[in-house]
Amino acid sequence: GLDSEELHLELGRIYNEQADYPKALQEFQAAQSLNPSNTRNHLELGQLYRRLKDYDKAVEYFLKAKELGLDSEELHLELGRIYNEKEDYEKALQEFHAAKSLNPSNALLCLIMAQLYRKLKDYLPAFRELDRAVELGFDNDELHVELGMVYKQTGAYSLALEEFNTALLLNPKRS
Repeated sequence: GLDSEELHLELGRIYNEQADYPKALQEFQAAQSLNPSNTRNHLELGQLYRRLKDYDKAVEYFLKAKELGLDSEELHLELGRIYNEKEDYEKALQEFHAAKSLNPSNALLCLIMAQLYRKLKDYLPAFRELDRAVELGFDNDELHVELGMVYKQTGAYSLALEEFNTALLLNPKRS
């Protein structure tokens, strides 16, 4: 069966899914107090604080998990998302690169990185990431919008139009 730490984690996850964040927080903290060196507890707390948009607290828990030896794609993605939200694009890219080194076939991550490179006006790596996403079989309206944005920002307007039209064909109800 589940020991009390695992029970608190499960309760926390359920409250979290039901958007009862105060109770989720209580359960995750209870799990953490039972086993302060469990990186999973720190990860869960960090994710909850990210959802609550308390980024400083989230980063604190994620960095603690890192300090305790966690080096997972999930951890790097979480940190990358926060740095992206805080518009610290360089740090976000560092974390996304670390996530990618752990899972090179994450096509969605290629798209996210391409968006960051575009924000930094670094178009060559943006194109490279988008090509990689396509190589990995990723093809949806979002990818074509991103390609369109990069083409537009580099002055290739006819290619941008082509990509935007493809995005609309793939998803006519795009909002």
